[in-house]
Amino acid sequence: MKKSLLFASFILITSFFLTGCLDTEEDVTIAANGSGTYKTAIDMSGLFDMMQMAAMMDTSANSQLKQLGDKNIDSTIAFGAFTDTSSTLTAEEKALLHDGTMHMTINQQDKIFKIILSYPFKKTEDIQKIMELQQSGKGFNPLGKAMNNPALQGMEGDEEKGGGGLPSVDQYAKTTFKNGVIERKIDQSKIDSLKNSDQFTQMQGAGDMLFSGITFSTIIHLPKAVKSSSGSKVTLSDDKKTVRMKYTFSDLIKTPQSLEFKVEY
Repeated sequence: MKKSLLFASFILITSFFLTGCLDTEEDVTIAANGSGTYKTAIDMSGLFDMMQMAAMMDTSANSQLKQLGDKNIDSTIAFGAFTDTSSTLTAEEKALLHDGTMHMTINQQDKIFKIILSYPFKKTEDIQKIMELQQSGKGFNPLGKAMNNPALQGMEGDEEKGGGGLPSVDQYAKTTFKNGVIERKIDQSKIDSLKNSDQFTQMQGAGDMLFSGITFSTIIHLPKAVKSSSGSKVTLSDDKKTVRMKYTFSDLIKTPQSLEFKVEY
């Protein structure tokens, strides 16, 4: 069963790269006292047909992909039940993730497949810790973690190996959040490693349409106006309290430094 599920999951994940139909949006809201909410919205609606194909290939007796593909889902899952019983998270990590939620929407008729991960935080520095937990595999991979939901049980990832996370700029960069300063730096060694991977070779065969079809957005809502900003992708709202960036996988590969930014407020 596990081998069959892994194969079907491989087909689904590979579809991200074969079709380029994936939009990820990070949305950070920071209040005056440093608390706020960190959200990641993942729109995989363009992969709906591919997901159904992967479900057909999963021949296991209790196919979790079929459960996802055969019904409409509009469900919010609280992470507290998982963190309270986790044996792999530290006390600090449990506290960071405890109040997080995942909202999943799957609509067969309209071919909608969207996931929103939401994490409230108490101080700005916690944002970076939550992001790192997500990328380490200790956070919640919506396609690879059991969420105590009958439709999702059995889709566990391997926490020690990172759980096979979704494509994210955070995999190739480090974003730091300090009082009044937010900065992203690209890790060129990780970009180089990606370019040397077999997966990237397969992606290249699909051409530039693939790279430009995987899009990322970052939106940061600040408690006060930006004093200074740098970064070729950065745009500011009229009141300078909202920072926006939009980029593609092609930008990450061809001009990774264009995704770097620094904002002081």
